[in-house]
Amino acid sequence: FEVISDPAFLTDVERKAQLFKSLLVHKSIKSIRNKGLMMAAEMESYAILKPVIDKAIELGVLTDWFLFNDKSMRIAPPLVITDDEIKEACSLIIQAIDTTLGK
Repeated sequence: FEVISDPAFLTDVERKAQLFKSLLVHKSIKSIRNKGLMMAAEMESYAILKPVIDKAIELGVLTDWFLFNDKSMRIAPPLVITDDEIKEACSLIIQAIDTTLGK
């Protein structure tokens, strides 16, 4: 509890969220919402999102959609994720979108 309540730790979490947002740029992603590192990347529809999620999982990114919003990809990494891991995950998500939907 002491670690996650440290203001410096929480500032770093917000910086990491901004890194995700800066790297997850694609014409198929309509918006990205977040509270810390609990994130949702919204696409046009479930029909578009589901194959992207399937491909992302195949590439090694554990993700899913939300039961209450089936057109948004759930992104919820651990708070201790590194910048390199964020870059790799974002690259794989973009790759999943490109592979599934075309560039």
